[in-house]
Amino acid sequence: MSSPTIDQPSADENVMHESLYRAIATAKNTLDLAENLKQGRTVAGHELSMAPRQAQELSSFLAAFGGRLNKIAQEPDPSLGHIKEVIAFEYEVDRAYRFVDQAFLSPRSLGREQRALGVADWFCVEGFRLLVDDRHDGPVGPIVAIEASRSPAVWSEDSSLPIPSLLTPSPQVFSRRRQGDESSKKLGRFPLIFFPGNLVRSPADFCLLSHEVGHAADTAQNYTKAILLDVGREAPNFSFWRVWMREIVADAVGVLLSGEGYLLSFISFTRYLGLRERADSRSSYPGYTLRLHIMLKMLENLEAPHLEVLQSLVATIEDKESRYPELLESFNNDVWPKIETHIFATVCMSDWIASQEGIWQFGEYLRSNRDRDTGIGDLWRNTSSDNPPLRHLSSALAVVRHLDPERKDLYECFLRIYEAVYNDNRPGWMEDAAGWSFLEEDVPNLRPTILSEGGVKVPPEELLIDHDHIVFVAATNGQLKERLESAFEKRGRKPWAQLEFFFASDTLLKMTIREDMSCDQMRKERDDAKQAILGFIEQQSACVRAIAKEFDGPPTFGAYYDWEQPGGRIHISAQLSGIDIRHCPSTDYVWTGTEPTPTYRKLMESLETLRA
Repeated sequence: MSSPTIDQPSADENVMHESLYRAIATAKNTLDLAENLKQGRTVAGHELSMAPRQAQELSSFLAAFGGRLNKIAQEPDPSLGHIKEVIAFEYEVDRAYRFVDQAFLSPRSLGREQRALGVADWFCVEGFRLLVDDRHDGPVGPIVAIEASRSPAVWSEDSSLPIPSLLTPSPQVFSRRRQGDESSKKLGRFPLIFFPGNLVRSPADFCLLSHEVGHAADTAQNYTKAILLDVGREAPNFSFWRVWMREIVADAVGVLLSGEGYLLSFISFTRYLGLRERADSRSSYPGYTLRLHIMLKMLENLEAPHLEVLQSLVATIEDKESRYPELLESFNNDVWPKIETHIFATVCMSDWIASQEGIWQFGEYLRSNRDRDTGIGDLWRNTSSDNPPLRHLSSALAVVRHLDPERKDLYECFLRIYEAVYNDNRPGWMEDAAGWSFLEEDVPNLRPTILSEGGVKVPPEELLIDHDHIVFVAATNGQLKERLESAFEKRGRKPWAQLEFFFASDTLLKMTIREDMSCDQMRKERDDAKQAILGFIEQQSACVRAIAKEFDGPPTFGAYYDWEQPGGRIHISAQLSGIDIRHCPSTDYVWTGTEPTPTYRKLMESLETLRA
């Protein structure tokens, strides 16, 4: 007797069911994370530096995506076309989950970054509140997200994510607001501001957040529209003002909120980025040097007290566009009076000027008293009749950096003043951060960077000994040959399986800062190192496969150690303006679980982009 026939699912049916199960799991993870944010449950004991009103925005954002996926994934008797829709949307929901994880939650659970991001939120909301009245049904103000390899940028309620910025003209996007989806109507209207991760420990660069606050306030108050109406289409050069006005308005708010420190911080951050100079009415940004002169003109019109210093600084940056004088005159005659009326009328200008005097005097004091901690909080309080606004502290540190470029302890100085003056005087909207937590598995597995005895970042010998596949991404790799030689002997002369060396190109070296070397000297060190390293490998048969290339940037350096498997390690360090690359902040990511964290995956993808 033959066995009964049992119908087996086809391969296509198996794939369909697996896709649905995966989508349901993604929806559940997303909804669970949304609920943790909404309820403020302590899942793993991590405190999240985020105000409840802001956490509610992220919770609603995740719930809108996760709820819709959960609904369509459980549709009875799905067709093949429906399955394809589920797969496509599951990818989008996963990106939404990873965005909240990587940009908001992970950085806000980690020591100093946690505190710095809470301060950045305070900085932005404080400035936003100066320009936009608080409404219970509206945003309390912007919330700051960490985004790698971007300049600061703002994401408004109707924008896609992420938006273009100075460094990323055409990023991938997905929509924050899903048209036709009922849950999308519950999303709040919180402006989101991206801040490059390498600037989190650079409090002098918090001044740059003022520009993004300007975009958020512009969206709420329609400054651009009102100013353009007042300027009028018949005004000279209106074609330029029409496309540039949003950026000019944001720079005006930057000057209003951060004063002279905004211009100092802007120049420090952008000077070596090679930004476009042409005056082009098809671009939303004025040419770089014109933009600096427009900011300077605003400060001149406001009678800022340290104009000679600022004028000398701007004068060191070469004008490359013949139309700038005409456009600057047109701005001063036709545009500035309207900006002054709509934006600067919100503050008492005599108080604004006095605050700039106090900020600069404090900066002078810090320059002259590097090692003095006692009374620094009281001294900062005395720069104003009341406690100075938190945003002024960033401006003061921008002044210190300008006056004392060699100073390396600005972050520590910032923390001391914050603890003395602001920590026990947080505004009511922040409420208590305790209870806002997230899942333990979402925390990146971070390790401190291994430093030399002198505190300088060099390839650690113990990692060179233990790992077989290594990639070095460095400006010159100047110290590497001696390290490899020593590690090779301690490995028992066992060859590495593969070593890849990326050396900074001539263009990138111009953006790289070494206190002990000029650009020409770095170029020579790079060329000598390349020859020495490859010569050592060939003579000693130290590596099965070696690859050497140059790369043009961005100025982010690091090393990858057996990074494609558990136990792998990725070291990342980015060049900060004005700081020796050997002393710039750095982080090491370690693959400790069965799967790498989303941040670790992103770093793996960055390497593939570099290799391409």
